[in-house]
Amino acid sequence: MKKFAKCFILTIGLTIMLLLSGCSKNTFAEIVDTEVFQTVPLMAGENIQFSEAEDVGSGNYLIWAYDTTLDEYKGYLKVLEEDGFTKYTDNGEEGIEGYVYTAHYQKDDLLVVVTHLSKDGSTMINACQGAELSENLIYKEEYVANNIEGAKTTLTMPELYRAGNSFVFQLKNGHFIINDGGEQNDAPYLLDYLESMAPNGEKPIVDAWIISHAHTDHMGPFMVFAEKEKMCNRIYVEQVLFTEASEAAHADRGANDRTDALTFYTKTVPSRFKTSTGETTKLYRMREGERYYFSDITMDVIYAQDMVEHEEWRTWNATSTVVNYTVEGQKVLLTADTDYECQMMLLDVFDDDYFDLTVYQAPHHGGNVYNVFSKHLKSVTTVLYPSYDVNRSINVLLGRYTQNSYLKSMSDEALGFLEGGVRLTFPYESGTYERLPMTEWKYDKKLPARLQK
Repeated sequence: MKKFAKCFILTIGLTIMLLLSGCSKNTFAEIVDTEVFQTVPLMAGENIQFSEAEDVGSGNYLIWAYDTTLDEYKGYLKVLEEDGFTKYTDNGEEGIEGYVYTAHYQKDDLLVVVTHLSKDGSTMINACQGAELSENLIYKEEYVANNIEGAKTTLTMPELYRAGNSFVFQLKNGHFIINDGGEQNDAPYLLDYLESMAPNGEKPIVDAWIISHAHTDHMGPFMVFAEKEKMCNRIYVEQVLFTEASEAAHADRGANDRTDALTFYTKTVPSRFKTSTGETTKLYRMREGERYYFSDITMDVIYAQDMVEHEEWRTWNATSTVVNYTVEGQKVLLTADTDYECQMMLLDVFDDDYFDLTVYQAPHHGGNVYNVFSKHLKSVTTVLYPSYDVNRSINVLLGRYTQNSYLKSMSDEALGFLEGGVRLTFPYESGTYERLPMTEWKYDKKLPARLQK
């Protein structure tokens, strides 16, 4: 890898000792002091090197094991089972198309998540005390059985009051997946949209609300709903998926004045949202390589903030989570605000064949587009710009030079929301998008600046 956690190399003597003794008889206590790793079996390998244990937020600690093979990864999973850990799930023999393999193991209240990056030859070992896991990490036939006959999956990029990210899937079962949602001003309009699309006038059911990162132009409606009980009561939220940075990252890098989310997820949300069965909505941390199942689509986490040390973040945008949906065999890549270091990490993990996309979201409203990444996109039908004018985009407003022209030339169409939001129906073909009516900003005292005469 090109950028990574601080690494120390085991001496030849220690390496030989560990190999001879067998890693099932050793724990990470031999090489790190971090409490959560004291009873976790040590991984062994012919050329293995370990990083220090890093606090990556929400009680999660990460150790990188460099120079590891897929066979060593699989061997380590067996060691965990021999040590009394129970497998919750893994993403199978093929992983994410042979690039990323992830498995979850639990013992008492200790969670260990092991992720192998085959292209890079490294393994991530994540440990957390008391963490829970989403049921949607396990495929269930009922997900498809509950689909509405003749229904199709749609993806909507709503028009936003100013800027931000908001992507809403409606699944074949009539439920929704929300990716971010926009800024605070967008909250009532998002709620109106969900209610207008819910089957039979029922209360909308959000199977997952995904927060890519803690910027208010992404998690704004989520914050408003959590603070306003009347709005919160108009929807059901089955689960919230997020990643939160560590206290050290907040102190060192600062999330800027648009967010104060360090304890927001864990303290505010459980007291507000409810599921369709009346239970308290649960929050789950997303991790690299996880695959979630919803209706008959899947969502893969292909970049999480744990992948890059916070000292190497250019901005807080590096905390963005990148997710790849597979819908009707087509890939939809949502990149949030990923910056250069995130995109370079994706190239470290995946080959060009993986980026055979139908829909690609231009990162950071088009402000973080780089040819060095775009040239690896194998084929893109549609580029979505979370910006009100795809021709100007936010990069002009920021006075920055970006490389959107090249990205647009690679695709059949580039869509923003200047004339209203857009909705795609899957399987999607170029030019078949639906342009939604422009929003009537009835909840705001004045029109957005772009619409004022």
